[in-house]
Amino acid sequence: MGREHLSDTDGMSERISVTFIVLFEGSDSDGLEVTNKSIESQKNISSNVITCAPDEIADAKEAASNEGVVIVIRAGDKFYTEFSAEEIAKEVSESVGCVYTDSIIKDSGDELPQLMLPFSVETISSGYMITNVAVSAALFKSIAIREKANFLIGHDIISKSFQLSKVRHLAECKFIIPSRKINIQQELHEIGVAN
Repeated sequence: MGREHLSDTDGMSERISVTFIVLFEGSDSDGLEVTNKSIESQKNISSNVITCAPDEIADAKEAASNEGVVIVIRAGDKFYTEFSAEEIAKEVSESVGCVYTDSIIKDSGDELPQLMLPFSVETISSGYMITNVAVSAALFKSIAIREKANFLIGHDIISKSFQLSKVRHLAECKFIIPSRKINIQQELHEIGVAN
């Protein structure tokens, strides 16, 4: 697991503290560079970046700050604008511990909106989502994340956040993500979601 600090001391009191956990699988160094550049471009935040493989998220959780907001993002994903991280982080509060948003999927120049549904406690277990997620640092530290979830880590965090806090769907595109071919059958089994 790698750890890197990216912070600007100018105007620090106005900035929101964000820990970015970048899920990285060793073969995607280009994706990691894309995501790190996108994080560096974010305005009005004080950032800490932790890079780890999905199955090392428990170690990343221990290394994350106890305060502020944690945004879990996958290598290759980038923020839609230079203010996206700030806008997402501002939605996390004492009453709303977890936020997820819509995204744009980019595939060979084509862009397709990935519109997420506002899930409820009753439907989160039967529906599943592959998404980036923002969560309060305190809430992130308190939940046990299933490391084998991989692409469904966001789903796992959201479903566990429902038990402890309010979860908000922000119906705006805040990420641009590359098209990926994935097989989540094993992950569905690991997190106990009906498929």
